[in-house]
Formats: sequence, C-alpha cells, structure tokens
Amino acid sequence: MALTLGTAMVAAGVVLALPLVLGTDAGVAILPVAVAAALLCIGAGIVVLGARGRTSGILGFLAAVGIVLSLVTTAGVQWTTANYSIGTQTTWTSESGAAPSEGYSIVASQGRVDLSDLGAGSFGGPTVVPVNTVASNVEIVLPATKQVEVQSSLAMGNIEYPGAAGTQRRSGLWQPATFTINDDGSSPDVILQIRGAASNVEIVEAPERGSSS
Repeated sequence: MALTLGTAMVAAGVVLALPLVLGTDAGVAILPVAVAAALLCIGAGIVVLGARGRTSGILGFLAAVGIVLSLVTTAGVQWTTANYSIGTQTTWTSESGAAPSEGYSIVASQGRVDLSDLGAGSFGGPTVVPVNTVASNVEIVLPATKQVEVQSSLAMGNIEYPGAAGTQRRSGLWQPATFTINDDGSSPDVILQIRGAASNVEIVEAPERGSSS
C-alpha cells in the first residue's frame, strides 16, 4: 500500500508541476486533475494487490473505482478551494488565510486546520467548512462549545473524532457517515464536510477557555 500511495503522490506531483514546466499559470485550477491522477493510481494499486490475492480482488477493485470516479466527478470544482496545501506541512487558523467557508484542499501533505475560534455563519446559519484531502494526514481542531455536524465521504482512509464514550474511529474502503459532535438537539453551529481518499483525518476539540489542559 505504501508503494501505491507513493505512486499516487508522484502522479499528483507530475500533474501539479506541468504549469511550471510549460510556463503557464494554471494556479489551483489544476488541483482537481492532480487529485484524479492520485486517486486513479490508488485504484490501480488495488487491482495489483487483488491479483496477488491480498485483497477482495475484482469486487474490491470495482468498489474502489466507483468511489474514485464518484469523488472526482461529484466534487468537481469543490476541490478548487481558497486554502490549499500540496506536498508541504501547513497550519491554518480561522483568522489566517481565506475564510474557512472557502474550504481547504490538502494533497500529499501534513495539514492542520484550527477552527477553535470559528464564529457564526452568514445570516445566523451554520458555518459550512469543506475539507478535501488525498494521501495526507489532517488534524482538524473544533471549538469545544459548539455543535458540529460532520459529513464524511472518505475512501480508503481513516477518521477519528471525539464521542460520548471517548474517541470514535471509522476506517476502511468506504465509510461514508454523518455524525454530530456536542449534540444538544438543536441545529448545528458548524457543518464540516470532509471528502477525499487515502488519508488519515483526526478531529479534536480545543480546550475550553480557562481550562488548564
């Protein structure tokens, strides 16, 4: 699997480097193409492993390809966000960079999205924060006192988040889920949309103000 992820990162890197080589300025608009290249390489790796009898074979492959194509085609321009990291280690706060509602795209990177000081959304509604990730490790810090609805569409990855019984975990080939952190029965203050593949996402809560922890 490490070889597959490595190949995916190389594919994404080649696509992302094309504007520099060709002397063009495509900016972040080329990001969806890089994501597609990386995800397709991961799918190809599953085929190889399946042929060697190390996975569920053709059924696993078909499921992976379906997930990959769905993520790429339905996400579309949603991968083109104002905050993005490619092959680097990056930390954002709600006060740095573009507004959290403009979204984050993290490819082959180590990313930390600190939303601990996130305010209310427009017109009093929830703040919607898209986070797109492929072949990356991502930590998302949430406000300790706000109700957050998490909408996760993560393929071939792992997501950890705080729950009433401690840390909860979802991992596997395809584990779409919607869950609420700090559920008090009212409408959420924040909607966190997580999309991507081959990534590890850890959601943590910031210590409450005045806490010694």
